[in-house]
Amino acid sequence: MRMSITVGTVCLTFIGLCSAAGSWASITRNTNIPPQGLGPALEMLAREYNVQIVFVSEDVNHLRSHGAVGRFTPEQALEQLLMGTGRTFKYLDENTVTIVPDVPHIEPIAYSHTSGGDSPRLAEIQGNSTTGQAVLQAPAAPIGRTDATSPEALGEIIVTATKRAENLNKVPISIAALSPEAMAESGVKSFRDVAALVPGIEFDSVSNWGPNLNNIAIRGVNSTIGTSTTGIYLDDTPIQSRVQSFSYIGQPLPLTWDLERVEVDRGPQGTLFGAGAEGGAVRFIPTPPSLTHFSGLAHSEVSETQDGGLSYETGIAAGGPLVDNSLGGRISLWYRKDGGYIDRVDPFTGATVDENANRSESKAARIALEYRPMDTLTITPSINYQAQQTHDSGTFYEALSNSQEKVFNSGRLLRQPTNDSLYLASVKIEANLGFADFTSVSSYYHRDASTLFDNSNLLGALLGGYGNPLGPAYPTDYSQAAPGYINLKHSFISQELRLASSDARAPLTWVAGVFYSRVRQEDNETIDSPVYGPPNPILYTDQNILDTQVAAFGQVDYRATERLKLTAGVRVADVKYDAVQLVSGVLNTGVPPEASGDSRETPVTPKIGASFQYNADNLFYFSIAKGYRVGGVNTPLADYCNVTTPAPKTYNSDSVWSYEIGAKDSLLDGHLQVDTSVFHIDWKNIQQPVLIPSCGFEYFANLGSASSNGFDLALSALIGAHFRAGLSAGYTNAHYTKTILINGIVTVDKGNAIGTVPQVPSPWNVTASTEYTLDVVNDWRVTLRLEDVFHSRNPGPFASNDPSAISYAPEIPPNPSTNVLNFRMSAEYHQFEVEAFVNNLANSTPFLNRGQDTPASDLFYRTTLRPRTIGIGGYWHF
Repeated sequence: MRMSITVGTVCLTFIGLCSAAGSWASITRNTNIPPQGLGPALEMLAREYNVQIVFVSEDVNHLRSHGAVGRFTPEQALEQLLMGTGRTFKYLDENTVTIVPDVPHIEPIAYSHTSGGDSPRLAEIQGNSTTGQAVLQAPAAPIGRTDATSPEALGEIIVTATKRAENLNKVPISIAALSPEAMAESGVKSFRDVAALVPGIEFDSVSNWGPNLNNIAIRGVNSTIGTSTTGIYLDDTPIQSRVQSFSYIGQPLPLTWDLERVEVDRGPQGTLFGAGAEGGAVRFIPTPPSLTHFSGLAHSEVSETQDGGLSYETGIAAGGPLVDNSLGGRISLWYRKDGGYIDRVDPFTGATVDENANRSESKAARIALEYRPMDTLTITPSINYQAQQTHDSGTFYEALSNSQEKVFNSGRLLRQPTNDSLYLASVKIEANLGFADFTSVSSYYHRDASTLFDNSNLLGALLGGYGNPLGPAYPTDYSQAAPGYINLKHSFISQELRLASSDARAPLTWVAGVFYSRVRQEDNETIDSPVYGPPNPILYTDQNILDTQVAAFGQVDYRATERLKLTAGVRVADVKYDAVQLVSGVLNTGVPPEASGDSRETPVTPKIGASFQYNADNLFYFSIAKGYRVGGVNTPLADYCNVTTPAPKTYNSDSVWSYEIGAKDSLLDGHLQVDTSVFHIDWKNIQQPVLIPSCGFEYFANLGSASSNGFDLALSALIGAHFRAGLSAGYTNAHYTKTILINGIVTVDKGNAIGTVPQVPSPWNVTASTEYTLDVVNDWRVTLRLEDVFHSRNPGPFASNDPSAISYAPEIPPNPSTNVLNFRMSAEYHQFEVEAFVNNLANSTPFLNRGQDTPASDLFYRTTLRPRTIGIGGYWHF
């Protein structure tokens, strides 16, 4: 057996001579040690802090650390590295610690200045030029090791939901965090996959309004229009957009390559994250550069969808020190092609026009540098780029398809491609000011998206049809095709400056900051029709919006006792909105050719809470928090809508109050983790679309109130040395609390489910998984994983089922329950891993998201789940 000692120079620092109180308690610095083997992680820690760590190689090399990312003293960083490994540390002398099993009643080595035979001592040093460390020979018996070593416990994750790095199990917020390993195990490739796995998130596509409109909701705070109710963050920058009337391009969906983690923060995050995080926030955190350790990842995969096309992907990411302890970098590249499974057919002959038409391509690239000119200052510039191209829409005609026979056909006259690209440039500056840590995040973001929407069916349904006996929505010839060209340009600059108290263990900790953003979004749509024109375009709409926000925020945590912590925070914002709209075309008759509007609000979003750390393994908490989203300006209605009351010129912000209690428990010596939370949400002044069925126009209004009640539950268990099981469940019951009438016509009834059918929250979301891992010959480790993802049907009731409601659409039901079973087998050998997987093992393909152009139309559109997909892949960690 060999004992390794990681040696850093015991030296003079800016606060004086190193000592037990200085070296291990006073040095605070930014730490960026990624998840990896425990042995290399300990070596990185020793190099970064210039400290001494003694460990037995055989005792730690088979263990994996979840890393340490944040600002820590060496002792705090070491605690982070050892979390979930079944190991702890003991002092050998004032400058040296040793790693020992975390087993009750194990006596630590006593440090002795003598070299007597009964006292452990450092043996003769053998230099190791490859690692820069010293390897020490020692007897097998030291450091109190016995045969009764503790089994490996469940791992833990560091999150930054409170604007500082903290252990997930110590943060009094309902958070789901997906590590790179968890995403690889579940085959996560996109935002849709994240939403499918995490209870409490709803992700829907709108089948009859173009190929790119999506809806993202957390805990039932659900809206398909206006500003997003869910904050979407790429690192520290919010990138969500508005969904404007007649310009249905949805939210940006970050890709999931080379991420350190994905955080889903459930419940309003208005105090620290501001507008848009009304129901919660989803944060995509890229892997940062390292100043001390080189690491890389390469991945390739190929798969085939049943009765569909071939999919494949390849990606590489690598980074490390360019100048030791001073300059580091990381670069990543990724490409994926998803094969289609929906055919576009000739609606007149049935012949296939385009096989597997809904195929798509995705690309992502990122480059980041980290520069540390001094121990107290770090500068991290980065550029993120991604582009997604969809060859055709993922919707199909219900009448031309058969779910049982796995036949999915679209009869659109035109292909509906989508192109969506974005880039984000940011500079993050972190400085230790002694009393506090300063952070500056400067960002510039630009998104350019476009889609072609086939309006042939919609115009026929609205304006009288084409003479087809099947109905007005059905054309009779390709010459009647009516393309709609939809474009979005979304760009902004943002700046956040914040201070956070540097001593995380002080009785009083705080974070305070200011935020500024200037967001410009332009949406335009042009529709041409050879039947209902000329002149063309028959409709042109251009909306140019400028959102400006200045906000100040702060949060204080006071440790009233050793176990009880009280929290209070508030955010005050000055939000301005300016819009200009230009219109033309026969379908805009009666609409002013130019219209403008503006609004200004000062939303205040407070938060209070308390948490009780009963012991090191059990946390209980409650919180009361407010969230909001900004308002906007309406599009005037055309004459042929025949409304007696014009649409309101503007609509205001809406807001939620959330009340939550929860617990985070680690039981059975770390072999069982249980996270629970129960919530009640009051949603006031809700922004709602008011559809005018006679013309297809809609406007937005603040209508009514709603409540959402439910709970989240996450269980993770380690059963023996080889078997793991997980269960995540969420329940949401979201309904309107009053009946709303406009001109005597029902908009919603009291008790109606929130949302527009079929885009309504699924009450029950459950993800269950089992995993069996076995070490086989010659260092091979084989893992088998089975995962089941279930979403229940929403039973309603719905306003669309009320004949007196303006949104009456009896032919549109909620989505049925869905159940998707995934299987994965992987084999690891040192830094290599190969995998085989089957997604949607049962080949479940129910008809989903039924849509129609008007309530009277009998042409229905659908989407479905990707059919059974079988594939193989491989990873190389270097």
